[in-house]
Amino acid sequence: MEQLDQYIKTVQAIVPVNATTADATTATAVNATGFDRAQFVIYVGAMDATCVVEMQATQSNASAGTYAAISGSALTDISSAGASKLYMIDVPVNGSYPYLKLKGTSGTARCLIAAICNLYKGSGAFPKTAQFQERVFVA
Repeated sequence: MEQLDQYIKTVQAIVPVNATTADATTATAVNATGFDRAQFVIYVGAMDATCVVEMQATQSNASAGTYAAISGSALTDISSAGASKLYMIDVPVNGSYPYLKLKGTSGTARCLIAAICNLYKGSGAFPKTAQFQERVFVA
């Protein structure tokens, strides 16, 4: 029997927040060691008319280290017309900088935001069974 969790690991990226000012989101460091790619799934809920959400994936060589933006990973200008939708940012994992975070702001009015990160194309994070080794992923 095949199960999706044989291929991906899902972790929290942003604790759900009901932001009411121009606050930076509180992101959770994601340890992507052993994986080749990371897909951030951002949930944007109800938004006031003047709210604007912006997000970008960042990387570091240590969990508490300095995080730098990953080129091409910016999600910008999500306005109230984009409320109650899912957005995704998919980035490669650099083995030298395996710690990832979403950096973002929630605008100047009420916005509901949460995010998860799906780590996939594992490079050895899970024990490989004969059944799993037969699967080939082509990007």
